[in-house]
Order: sequence, then structure tokens, then C-alpha cells
Amino acid sequence: MGKLVEDWLVLCRHRPRARLTVGQIGRCRLAQKRFDEAAKELLVVPFTYDYPDHAAAALFEAGQAHLEAGKPADAAKLWQGVIKDFASSPWAEVAQQRLSGIKR
Repeated sequence: MGKLVEDWLVLCRHRPRARLTVGQIGRCRLAQKRFDEAAKELLVVPFTYDYPDHAAAALFEAGQAHLEAGKPADAAKLWQGVIKDFASSPWAEVAQQRLSGIKR
């Protein structure tokens, strides 16, 4: 990654609305099949910003990145966290479905 991009990422992580940008970076990495990078970027959101809706989505998507990277146990841990910590979120239902798919 270039210095300009790295500087921009650091700047984004310290701004309140950056959670959306950082989440988008993770989603882009997921689309590029750069799964480990995607998970890393997506996990910034719930551990840096206090926005439950965005946190649940980012954790779910990070789980998907781990699954795509061939790490189903890591995906399962994240999805269990979504179910536990965001039980009333629509992401909890989707996480439960994905978790059931792994255990089959």
C-alpha cells in the first residue's frame, strides 16, 4: 500500500464519520478477494466506533471474510459475537443462519 493511502487510512480512523469509510474499505477488500485485509479493516469499525448498527454489520462481514479465507472457526466466533452482543439486530439472524451453515 502506498504512503498516501496509509496516511489517509490513519486519518479516517480518527474521524467520527470515518466508520463508514473504513467499512467500505473492508468491503472493497472483500470484493477483491483480499480476505485477510478485509477482515482487518472491518474489525476496526466495532472496536473503534460506538455505533451498534455499523458494528454488527462490520463484525458479520468480517466473519464472512474469515470464512472466505478458509477460517471457519474465526468466522464462527465473530458470528457468535454478533448473535450475543446484537441480538435484536437483523445481523444476528443472518449470523445465526451462516453459523448453522458452517456446522452442517
